[in-house]
Amino acid sequence: MLHPYLTLQGLLMVGCLATLAFAPSYPRLVFALSYNALFAALQVMVGAAVVLLVMRQERRHQMALTA
Repeated sequence: MLHPYLTLQGLLMVGCLATLAFAPSYPRLVFALSYNALFAALQVMVGAAVVLLVMRQERRHQMALTA
């Protein structure tokens, strides 16, 4: 469901941080890369929370069916 999206956001964070290592003399690029990495990290956290909640709900639903 959200796993490909979370994987791609993780790769976006890694790419931004890797490029940030070579951009200390360009303040606008540093700002843009850090901004993108920060919001990709926030999206990964929210997406992971949604995945965990869905898994928890499915497990609860399966337990209700077997009881």
